[in-house]
Amino acid sequence: MALFERRFLTTRVARRLLGLFVLCALLPLSLSSWLSYRHVTRELSNQGEERLRQSAAAAGMSVIERLMAAEAELGALAAADPAPGAPLQTGSARFRLLAGVARGPEGAAPTWGTGQAPAILPVLDEPTRAFLDDGGTHLILDGQLRRPVLVRRDPAGSGLLAASVRTDSLWATAQVYSASEVGRALCVLDPYGEPLVCPHGLPASLRSQATAARSEPVRWGRGADERLGWGWQIFLSGQFRAEPWVAIVSEPARAALAPLNGFTRAFVPTLLLALWSVLLLSNVQIRRTIDPLDRLKAGTERIAEGHFESRVVVTSHDEFGELAAAFNGMAQDLGRQFRTLEALHALDRQALESQSLDPVLERIDDPLRHALPGTELGMVLLDDDEGATLLRGTADADRRRALVRLAPGTLHLIHRWGDHHVLEGDERAPLIAIGAVEGHRTRPVHVFPLRARSEAAGFLWIERTDGQLLNETEQTQARQLADQAALSLASVRRLVDLNGLKEGALDALALAIDASSHWTAGHSQRVTDLSVRLAVELQLPATEIERLRAATLLHDVGKIGIPNAVLNKPGRLTDEEFDLIKTHPVVGEAILRPIEAFAFMLPVVRHHHERYDGRGYPDGLAGRAIPFAARIVAVADTFDALVSDRPYRAGKSVEAATRIIEEETGAQFDPRVVGAFMRLYTGDLRDVVASHRETAFPERAVPVPT
Repeated sequence: MALFERRFLTTRVARRLLGLFVLCALLPLSLSSWLSYRHVTRELSNQGEERLRQSAAAAGMSVIERLMAAEAELGALAAADPAPGAPLQTGSARFRLLAGVARGPEGAAPTWGTGQAPAILPVLDEPTRAFLDDGGTHLILDGQLRRPVLVRRDPAGSGLLAASVRTDSLWATAQVYSASEVGRALCVLDPYGEPLVCPHGLPASLRSQATAARSEPVRWGRGADERLGWGWQIFLSGQFRAEPWVAIVSEPARAALAPLNGFTRAFVPTLLLALWSVLLLSNVQIRRTIDPLDRLKAGTERIAEGHFESRVVVTSHDEFGELAAAFNGMAQDLGRQFRTLEALHALDRQALESQSLDPVLERIDDPLRHALPGTELGMVLLDDDEGATLLRGTADADRRRALVRLAPGTLHLIHRWGDHHVLEGDERAPLIAIGAVEGHRTRPVHVFPLRARSEAAGFLWIERTDGQLLNETEQTQARQLADQAALSLASVRRLVDLNGLKEGALDALALAIDASSHWTAGHSQRVTDLSVRLAVELQLPATEIERLRAATLLHDVGKIGIPNAVLNKPGRLTDEEFDLIKTHPVVGEAILRPIEAFAFMLPVVRHHHERYDGRGYPDGLAGRAIPFAARIVAVADTFDALVSDRPYRAGKSVEAATRIIEEETGAQFDPRVVGAFMRLYTGDLRDVVASHRETAFPERAVPVPT
């Protein structure tokens, strides 16, 4: 898995934390590592040079020590055989450092012992002679063989005593000091930079540099042949009155810098490992911070989508865990509030959509159960004379509706309960008696009275399935629901009463209209019934059917303005009288127009005498320009007029009237409405006509002509 996933770095918090981490962790770590690296490499380099310097110093001191030993041997040799002019022999094992000894005056050419090449002793300056006179030993270099020569006064005479020092013995001890490491070597330079001993050679430029600077590191060669050395000045002036030599101890650069190179090789992977470890740990820590935030963000999005039952799971025992717990509590409260709002809205919708009380009673507990999960609840709605309707339903059982008789004094108890009361123990008896709660259970029951205009309309009872009491929030929620349920029930009851009053008024007005002529008695009701049947056959919505019913009852209200003499005239009407009859749709519209609640009736009242072919009145509308409700009423009105008696003719048979209706299809009537009428063409139409005649005018209850 990648250290940083794309989704991980897309969050602003993650980028901010990463930036803080880089600023506060990686940069200080990198800076401290760089400073440490510089310090350690400098120390390791210094230690390597210090080892070389110490080796060079040890080698130089060894050379001085061997020269002093040779001086001592020379003195001992001269003291053992002080005969003037006699040659001195150094074959004894006691004299390990001297290769040959000779006597002679200054400037002479003596022979250095057996097998030694002759050499000319130098002419000494005055200070040197004074130094020798004081018993000192002077160190010179053989000009040809570049071998050290010790010169001192001959105790046997006034000449000089000179001895060549064995170079193998002179450098032996120094090389032991310098060769303590593999590949290490010793070079000794005279005051002029010429090597007295140097197994690896030394560039001329470095020889002059070494003799000039004396004690400092030198480097030469390239690649695998590169060497690192340190020079140390061998001070000879005090002991041997000679210019100083330089001892240079060198070794391969890779060996000298081996600790440094090893540290460098180990440092880089170690630093990378440390940085990677810090990155990994920071990644884990940042993820532990970001993951709860991601969960909270996802939870917020689910809440915004309405999933209030979702919960955020954070297992960390820190502020994120506390925040998640608070978030879940908030989500639970929001879910409860939204369920309450949905329930309140559902109750309002039921009250607005219902035209009667029964549909509301069938569904009123659904929003309550949805808003209060984990409960069993029900409602008791008071009727007259201490009767009541019990509505009981739970999420796990079918709702049950029953008429019950309340025990005496129950109404008094409801008033005493106030806004909320908890029934426990024997106090549950009234609810047990009517079957609201189970008698064998001991769960406490919360009771919330339903009040409308300060009068008790019933009560809502709730019991939690776990036997616990409702908390304060749930009680407030239940109280809101109870108030809304009471308001909805009161609104529906008021609406039912108003609808009853309206229907009664419309029926009474229709009877008044028809009563203006005994020939039209029951006409408005019969036309209304047939219009409603046609609307049902045409599958119109219930609301449109109800409006059609109300409008049809008053479709002839304009006839109030027509004289009875014209309405009851037994003979044929004159043109003027017929024109007067044709004004009743306009008069009816004018009568109803001021009543805003009857505005939906106006199209039916004005246009129910329009013809489909456009030859009707009052506006001569045609086809679909005629309101559909008016086209329905036109068929029903014409059919009832055909089968009814009139002062100038007897009513036609149902078959004859039906035949006329069918013949006028597309001319006077809408073919679609006629099709519905023909589907209703059964004996039921005769029964409807006969029933209305018998009800309206019993004295005229004669068989309908066939």
